[in-house]
Amino acid sequence: MRDQRDDFSPLFCWRVMSSPLRMVHPLVWLALGVFISTCIFSGPGGFELPQNPLSKKSTRYQHESRLSDYLNYRARSAGLNTRPGQDNPEPAKVFFGVSLFFIEDLINQKFGYGDAVFRCVNRYLWQDERLQWDPQDFGGVTVARVPVKNIWSPDIRLLNSMDFHIDEDRDVVAIVSHTGKVLFLAPSRHRIRCLRHSGSQKSNRKMDPYDWDCTLRFASWTYDGKSIDLDFYPGQKTIDLGDFQQKFSRLKVVNTYVERQADRQYKEPFPDLQFHLMLQEKPEGGQKRKQGDRIPVKGKPGGGKGRGGGGGGRGKRGGKGGNKGAKGRQNRRG
Repeated sequence: MRDQRDDFSPLFCWRVMSSPLRMVHPLVWLALGVFISTCIFSGPGGFELPQNPLSKKSTRYQHESRLSDYLNYRARSAGLNTRPGQDNPEPAKVFFGVSLFFIEDLINQKFGYGDAVFRCVNRYLWQDERLQWDPQDFGGVTVARVPVKNIWSPDIRLLNSMDFHIDEDRDVVAIVSHTGKVLFLAPSRHRIRCLRHSGSQKSNRKMDPYDWDCTLRFASWTYDGKSIDLDFYPGQKTIDLGDFQQKFSRLKVVNTYVERQADRQYKEPFPDLQFHLMLQEKPEGGQKRKQGDRIPVKGKPGGGKGRGGGGGGRGKRGGKGGNKGAKGRQNRRG
């Protein structure tokens, strides 16, 4: 007679337990082994894993993160509305420049002026000693990027803007050097009023509606010349046209120049920077205009030989127009 204890022998139990385990897919066992190994080697008190080759980048990220927190703390402590150099009797030096990217449109109002829209990047550079740091304290990091809304920035505005709202994007970051220099590039959209001007300043010809004189006038909104010394960006004594998309615009930039003036209407002078643009419309049909040529205004007589009543063009067409005008006058006299 078989002993009942044989039914619970180790060999019998292993046979009973292993029968369903044989039905499990091998990939499941592989995944289970990887999971157990990960728990053993990465858990508390486990074996130390090999050093990650990207750990240096992680360390640099930690230094940059500490530096960003440090600069934000310094800016909050100093006050966002307090300009740098309060203890210095000299005004804070602020450099400003304009880079033209695209002329969006110029609408001729037919009253001697037109409304133009410019896509630009306003370039600011100033010194803020409150944002200085020692690179050795932050892993050798010499440059940081800080949201411009977290630090002080000059309130330079376009004085002759046709829009009431602020026409530049300040929801961007500024580049700060460990020496305290701050570089701020602000994408902007400026809409101003341009005046017609003669195509030739040496002659007394009538106003040419295809030539325009546009001026961008910038100045601080609240700081006078004793608080901020506003000047042109270093090495940029004119409008930067390096990235101007000329082929996509129907307007051609003929000439640019800049002026620095001081508005003395108030007790303290307010320096302003003026950027002048001389624009010319491209001729229709892709034909280039020669120097001195004028596109005739619709409804007005043209020049050239044989200029007469009835309106004509230049050359032979002008002569025909003159003959027709002369015949018309003779008929009216008769």
